[in-house]
Amino acid sequence: MEKKIQIRRARKKDREEIVKIESNSGYHKTKFDMTDLINDLFEDKKNLVFVAIEDKKIVGYRSFYHEGKIAGEGYLGVSKNYQGKGIGKKLLEKSIIEAKNLGCNVMKLEVRKIGRASCRERV
Repeated sequence: MEKKIQIRRARKKDREEIVKIESNSGYHKTKFDMTDLINDLFEDKKNLVFVAIEDKKIVGYRSFYHEGKIAGEGYLGVSKNYQGKGIGKKLLEKSIIEAKNLGCNVMKLEVRKIGRASCRERV
């Protein structure tokens, strides 16, 4: 039986877990770089941050900014042990729903994996 994943708005107390997920991605040079970046996401009112929770543990997150009718690039990360279970997809779907609720009709996405083209999806 598959465990239920809960998606909710991130709280400031979730920051350290988000930093751990992103720091383990290997995309950023240091944990310090990532801590500053995550703190900035919570301070800017144009940013929305969501977390995925399984068994009371944060296993993924998604952030994006919104301005006018455009929802912009953000971050999406899933803990290595939870990848391949559709968590990233659920986080992305939640952000699309929230962007629509904010009146956005375009969401810009960036794919980090080398060799993949970036994409743009209408919401």
